[in-house]
Amino acid sequence: NSVIHIVRCRLDLAASQAAFYRISLEESVVRLNTDTWLCRLKDGIDGGLPQHVGTWSHHVGSWLEWPHRALLVRYEDLLADTVKELKRIVDFLGMEWNEALALEVVEQTSFRSLQKQEQTKGYGESPLWCSQFFRQGKAGNWRSTLPPQLARDICQKHGEMMRRIGYGAEVDEVMAG
Repeated sequence: NSVIHIVRCRLDLAASQAAFYRISLEESVVRLNTDTWLCRLKDGIDGGLPQHVGTWSHHVGSWLEWPHRALLVRYEDLLADTVKELKRIVDFLGMEWNEALALEVVEQTSFRSLQKQEQTKGYGESPLWCSQFFRQGKAGNWRSTLPPQLARDICQKHGEMMRRIGYGAEVDEVMAG
């Protein structure tokens, strides 16, 4: 049993989640800071069944403590060097690396390509209320969208986990104010 867990900086996740669920940034921060948060995608792919999510730190930590093989992949690293991260994933899976195929996969699954596909064909996993699943796909956007107090609330609650998985510079930036 193996798992590949893709994680995104908690600060960027606040704005992304707010847009996805059509809620305020404040509500997004509260949801991902709440231990007992239940996610229910009405009219979505899960049939409206409640799913216990817990806090972002709890969720990420549960995958880090997975008793089997696990590979943590940061979304920001995928954006920065998609081919390098894809190679890590292929190596982790014990598959043979094919450079030409990898470049084709990277092109077909680029954020811009996925946005185009969604515009022309739709996106089957998108909940009915979601008009655009592939919204921006940027790293570090929290700096222009997240109010400083909400960023501090996130870092106070999740700073330890953020540091553990490589987001220490972001925590330091927020806490330095």
